[in-house]
Amino acid sequence: MFFKANFAGMLAALVLGASAAHAAPLYSITALPANTFAYAINNAGQVGGDVGVGAEGHAFIWAAGVLTDLGSAGTASSARAVSRNGLAAGFTTSSEQNRAFVHDGTGLIRLGTLGGANSTAHAVNALGQVAGQSNNAAGEFRGFIYSGGTMTDLGTLGGNFAYAAAINHAGQVVGESAFDPERVSAVHAFIYENGSMRDLGTLGGSLSSAAAINDAGQIAGHSYTVGSVEHAFLYTGGMMIDLGTLGGGRSFGYGINGLGQVVGSSGLEGDLDMHAFIYSAGALTDLNALIDPASGWVLHEARGINDLGQIAAFGCMGENCQAVLLDLVPQVPEPAAVLLMLAGLGALAAGRVSAASRRA
Repeated sequence: MFFKANFAGMLAALVLGASAAHAAPLYSITALPANTFAYAINNAGQVGGDVGVGAEGHAFIWAAGVLTDLGSAGTASSARAVSRNGLAAGFTTSSEQNRAFVHDGTGLIRLGTLGGANSTAHAVNALGQVAGQSNNAAGEFRGFIYSGGTMTDLGTLGGNFAYAAAINHAGQVVGESAFDPERVSAVHAFIYENGSMRDLGTLGGSLSSAAAINDAGQIAGHSYTVGSVEHAFLYTGGMMIDLGTLGGGRSFGYGINGLGQVVGSSGLEGDLDMHAFIYSAGALTDLNALIDPASGWVLHEARGINDLGQIAAFGCMGENCQAVLLDLVPQVPEPAAVLLMLAGLGALAAGRVSAASRRA
């Protein structure tokens, strides 16, 4: 597994490098219908989000050019996650109350609350386990995991607030939690596993928040640094890695795939605009540099990335802004790029052979 992950990561970095040296764009763009915003994508290329319907929004799943409206069971709804087998999770709004839902392909199933009036779902895995947030009878907002018909309060890091943002196939949940009962806004990223919540720390600043987790337990999110600016992070191997920015002061990690590639949004120099980025094998790259500049699109946020490299993003063409799907374009590198790729793969193979010889 370690070899596969590192091989894939190195190959992705080499492809990105070859694309940078080559005129062909790395990604093609497919625009979803107007008034859409995408939050998630699974390995089947199904995209989840919400679409404007009149004055409200409805949850949807989009795949292969077809948008399926999931309805609302109220006045509005939004799909925030799509599992590998097509389950969708999100929330509906009715009478100014939010209720978490899971959609199993036949209809919206409302999940209830932790005793309060509201709940929202933000993640779902293929086992039907849902993670989100609900208020309890005391009015405190807590993260939850819903499994087997039961909604469980995840507790907190010591404060009175928690928010669950993502769940993987093993049932590990990540999000943010208050750690000081006197300061609701003082939060740290957490991982919940084996019945307990663990603080993931920060990049040196006072706050952090986890947004996504893959099946290997790698986590993406954002944190304040020592300089009190927000930077995207990748948490892997017990360490929180600062992903930097595209020249501006802020960046946010929103999605991660099984290869450890992170997508999100970052400020540009001067912080007058935000651009979507991909972080792969140690490099943070503006996704706008990897699309055809003649397309007219400006990509501002990337929300999800699957293991095939497809990315659910949000961009604008002039004044028209909507969800888009980025697909990898087959590359035909120039000879120099081919040699670079072969040299890199050869070095990797030689290193593996050498390591195997030492073990023998």
